[in-house]
Amino acid sequence: MGLLKNETWDDYQGKEVYVSSTMGTSGFRGDYRGYTVDTKQVQVYNPKTDNIHNVDEDGVYGMWMLEDW
Repeated sequence: MGLLKNETWDDYQGKEVYVSSTMGTSGFRGDYRGYTVDTKQVQVYNPKTDNIHNVDEDGVYGMWMLEDW
């Protein structure tokens, strides 16, 4: 996902994101937990499975993106 201009992953703290490796055609909604600069991964909690996932940043979408589509 590309962040908006002047936006950082810190702006997503406590917000819901969508995790998908198929450009949004399948995936899950989760809670943003953190971002690791070194590995470019986003930590997302999936409430349906009660699991925390470390996902490549390209596979995490802000909910605002889905609403704009």
